[in-house]
Amino acid sequence: MRALKIIGIAFGGLFALLALALVAVWMFVDPNDYKDRIAAAVKQSTGRSLSLPGRLSLSVFPWIKVQTGEASLGNPAGFGDAPFLTLKHASLSVKLLPLLKKQLEVGRIEIDGLDLRLQQNAAGKGNWEDWDAEAAAPTPEKSTGASSLDLAGVAISNSRIGFEGMVAEDVNLDIGSVKPGAAIPVSIGMQLVTAPGAKPLPLAAKFKLTLDLDRQRYQLADLALSGSVQPAGAPTVLEWKLGMPAADLDLAAQTLADAKFTAQVGAAELGGSIAGSKLIDAPSLTGRFELRELAPRTLMQQFGIAPPVTRDSSALAKFAAQGSYAWQNKVARLGDLKLRLDDSALTGRFAYDTGNSGMDFALALDRINLDRYQPPPADPKAASEPIQLPVDFLKPLRAKGTFSVGEIRIG
Repeated sequence: MRALKIIGIAFGGLFALLALALVAVWMFVDPNDYKDRIAAAVKQSTGRSLSLPGRLSLSVFPWIKVQTGEASLGNPAGFGDAPFLTLKHASLSVKLLPLLKKQLEVGRIEIDGLDLRLQQNAAGKGNWEDWDAEAAAPTPEKSTGASSLDLAGVAISNSRIGFEGMVAEDVNLDIGSVKPGAAIPVSIGMQLVTAPGAKPLPLAAKFKLTLDLDRQRYQLADLALSGSVQPAGAPTVLEWKLGMPAADLDLAAQTLADAKFTAQVGAAELGGSIAGSKLIDAPSLTGRFELRELAPRTLMQQFGIAPPVTRDSSALAKFAAQGSYAWQNKVARLGDLKLRLDDSALTGRFAYDTGNSGMDFALALDRINLDRYQPPPADPKAASEPIQLPVDFLKPLRAKGTFSVGEIRIG
């Protein structure tokens, strides 16, 4: 009993000594006095200049927490004097006591006002590369760090990411709790500007991500992308969305497991599936698709395209399509095709070899009345103008196949 009492007193004394040391650090150590040392360490390890004009703050218990004010990190040599990134505020915290058990419990990382400026030089090299200083780095010692990671999350707000002429503005990223083997909730919102002076396009994404870095396996769940776009000449903004209940990407096996998807833009609604193999060595994709029935006239109007004036005003009222698709060895294939335009149905298969512009097909059209798609004559009693078939674009193509028509009406 006496030995246990002595051990208890010793541990209590050590804990009290540690507490006093932390209090002393909090009271007497000002992190702002070490800005030059921090900048020098960053320069030595990355070869880039760090500037910390904002004030630093430090707390030590129960979390070791560091907060920064304004800060900037320079570009590597050859990319000018403008900073690689700037930020207005950042904070990082690590829970103290779990470190004694080799457990890394990180609080929520918060970054506000990030401005990330990505560039490429004439050789195609990016300023996000080359993070090692010119001097050879010392050989790393055997790791004795934390055996597990627990991250409360990451929040990036009111930020901007630019790459050449494309800019993502008002970027807000929220990553939930990160734990080994657990799904990580992620949400992103931004305004995407595709070219200087272009109208910003809203973009939002939500999904759950499960990572297995050792096995190179990545799983997505409840993927939902959405946004809006207004094509040139379109009368109104078009909402679009893409959904995928689940996706399983295995880079070690180079496979994408069969995944269902849905997509919609304006009046067009598309559903289907996609699967892949040999994704790195020789990508091969297969799947099915179904375009739900829509009115071509309505869709053209939504995209700012004036529908043609036809002899039959009810023409171009219905269109639907479904079938299978595949991409392998630079060949695109469509199979089990079923297309319907108004009262006409087209079935069969079609393949196009992008390597030699070759086509292979077997198509069948049940019937079509071409008169109803012609423009009305200026004089109702005048004879119909002959239909000019666009054959010039067919001359350079290499085609082999059959095309049969059950019934056709012309003039």
